[in-house]
Order: sequence, then C-alpha cells, then structure tokens
Amino acid sequence: MVPSSTKSFRSKRHDSRSASRGHTFVPNWLFDEMPTLKDTEFRLLLLAVRQTRGWQDARTGGRKERDWITRSQRIAKTGRNSAALSRALEVLVQRELIEVRGSKGQLLPSP
Repeated sequence: MVPSSTKSFRSKRHDSRSASRGHTFVPNWLFDEMPTLKDTEFRLLLLAVRQTRGWQDARTGGRKERDWITRSQRIAKTGRNSAALSRALEVLVQRELIEVRGSKGQLLPSP
C-alpha cells in the first residue's frame, strides 16, 4: 500500500515513443532554481529555454544557444504583462540566469 502522502505524477501528453521529437529538455539546474523564483521569472526562464534548447538546427543538429525573443512574443507566450516581464528579466539578468545581448552580439549589463 502506498502512503497517502506519496503521489505519482505523469504528464497527460506523455509519449515515450517520441521522447526526442517535440520535447524540450530542461536542465536540472532550472528545477533547482524554481523555489527561489517568482512565477513570472520562472515563466520567462522556461520561455528562454524553450526558444533556445527547444529548437534543433536542421543543418548542424545542434541546439540553439540564443534567440531574439520580442516583447510581444514574451507577452503572448508567458501570459504576463510588459511591466512584469521587464522586472522579471532584470532579476534573471542580475542573477546571471539569462544573458541579454545587443544587436551586434555585445553582452548588455541590463535589459
């Protein structure tokens, strides 16, 4: 008998036959950071992982290292408003969980 405090979870969209197709592999460190992040910060961090590591380059087979994610994409894909996303991005940059680069590839100290 399983103790009442023990629960087993499985994604409703789980399909072990397609484990390498249509999935984004999320790094373990992200789950370690989860308790320290606010909801919008976590959503934005997941979006960054999805928009980079979730895409495979057809030419090289490698994963994307960076991506341009517009303000409107961030709003649409996280369900959060612009002000909340701006604050979350600032926190993630300060904590060095996300890098923000300019149009010429230079690392920006703040978003």
